[in-house]
Amino acid sequence: MNGNKTTATSSAERRMQRGISVLAFFVPAFIMLVLFIIRGIYPFGDRSFLFSDMYHQYMPFLSEFVHKIKAGEGLFYSYNVGIGSNFLALYVYYLASPFNWLVFLLPEGLIMEFMSYLVILRIGLMGLTFSVYLRKVFGKEDPAALLFSTAYALSGYLAAYNWNVMWLDCLILLPLILLGAERLVREGKWVMYTVTLGLCILTNYYISIMICIFLVLYFGMFLITEYYTMTEGQSRKARIVFGRIGRFAFASLLAGGLAAVHPARSVLFYGRILAIRISPVRWSPIFPCLICWRDIACA
Repeated sequence: MNGNKTTATSSAERRMQRGISVLAFFVPAFIMLVLFIIRGIYPFGDRSFLFSDMYHQYMPFLSEFVHKIKAGEGLFYSYNVGIGSNFLALYVYYLASPFNWLVFLLPEGLIMEFMSYLVILRIGLMGLTFSVYLRKVFGKEDPAALLFSTAYALSGYLAAYNWNVMWLDCLILLPLILLGAERLVREGKWVMYTVTLGLCILTNYYISIMICIFLVLYFGMFLITEYYTMTEGQSRKARIVFGRIGRFAFASLLAGGLAAVHPARSVLFYGRILAIRISPVRWSPIFPCLICWRDIACA
């Protein structure tokens, strides 16, 4: 009887866990969809969600990316951006999100709608990952997690910066990074932290800088609280603390190394551009693109 009762309780907890996770995704996504309907965003009206840099930069960059892939062109350089630009650098900052590859499932004429509704998908995933973080950290199923995950997914930051779509993936990964950091401190396990932080840096290094600064503070405060709850002797506690600091530093550097492929390729490409010259010239750190164009004109 006790075994059956335990099994039934475990089954009920799993159903609640699945229910909270599903709602954590759909509630913020549905709220954002309602806002789309109210504002008359296509196909619920003739308006577009794209504005500011999302319209003037991010959509043209994504369109150029789609064109290059479908035409079999290289990603290193584009003559369709300004008077010519290092497209790989644009890809690293603006287009490195794995979600952007979903655009190839749609016709090119729907790129604007793709970018608009991808915001809704990302907001839903923010709620989902934050609910996972709350469940794993506090070790229980609580419907209140739905409230806090929705608050995270629809925070003031998202209200102000949802048009900076290349930043949103980092907010999806942030709860998982923090969960990995807590596992690193409590259990000494570093794989989850390394993989999620590396993916975050790879997706957008700009927001990842802020996240890395926050992680140092978060890790330090969490380590201090763990130190005062340890029951081991002082020397044993000191060894544990320094060991976990070492793991944190190693895992953070490894995450940065995993994500360094894009910046490294950009640096190598810049160096190759500056090295191709018809005649020796004095290098200018301010106008390297003008030097490149002068050499092309002289050729």
